[in-house]
Amino acid sequence: MRVNARRFTLKYTTPSWLEHVSNQNAQSNWLSIAISCFEHISKYQNGPRIFCPRSISLEKIMSLPKLDQEHLVKARFGDINNNEDQLLQAVHLQSETITNLDLTHPIFENCLVEHVTFSDCDLNKFEATNTIFKNCDFSNCQLDQASLYEVAFENCKLVGTVLDNSYFNEVSFTTCLMDLVALNKCQIKTAQFVESRLVDASMNDTKIKKITFEHCQLNRLSLMFTKLKDIDVSNCQFQRLDVDGSQLRGLIVNPEQAAQLAQLYFGLRLKIN
Repeated sequence: MRVNARRFTLKYTTPSWLEHVSNQNAQSNWLSIAISCFEHISKYQNGPRIFCPRSISLEKIMSLPKLDQEHLVKARFGDINNNEDQLLQAVHLQSETITNLDLTHPIFENCLVEHVTFSDCDLNKFEATNTIFKNCDFSNCQLDQASLYEVAFENCKLVGTVLDNSYFNEVSFTTCLMDLVALNKCQIKTAQFVESRLVDASMNDTKIKKITFEHCQLNRLSLMFTKLKDIDVSNCQFQRLDVDGSQLRGLIVNPEQAAQLAQLYFGLRLKIN
């Protein structure tokens, strides 16, 4: 099958796995997704940079934490034990290392946390509101069932961090290292990832209302059972995304990415005449 659109030619070869699908409607659905992808490409002939270009300011789409840093009280993380609710409120934590801590439902409210390392900690039901984490390390920590509202992570490490079954509202990750992070079965109301690395990360079976990726590394990001409609990854880098091919409908990509995904999942090749 060949579909011509201006200077672009879509050459379709049925993938071997699709040949075994006996239901003709099923085959047609798979093919229509791929053709739709290339129909969008045909509208733009000046290269990938003009395909759905966007540069979204973080301040325009979410409320960043607003802290009166001059009136924050300097504290140590251990002070959380002095509060029966395990609450740290309006404090500034700086330059600490917390190792092998098992603490359920720690709460941060209106805090600034800088250069704090949490090493192999289990902080189940971690909760933070109107809080900024700068240059912190949560690698290999368990933060599942977290609740985050108006929280910013800046230049943080979350390698192998588990955030499954968590809730995100007005949360940003800027220049963060998040390889192997687990964000499965989460509820994401509003979140933004800026210049961050999420290689081999997983965001499976997650419900997303608004999410933005800006210049991120997303190679082998797993998005199984997560709806991708209107999610824009056009200025991000990846060689592959781990998704079911039928999920690609509505995902916003640039022409190079479209060709790459179409070849990977549908056996399609883009030919420019």
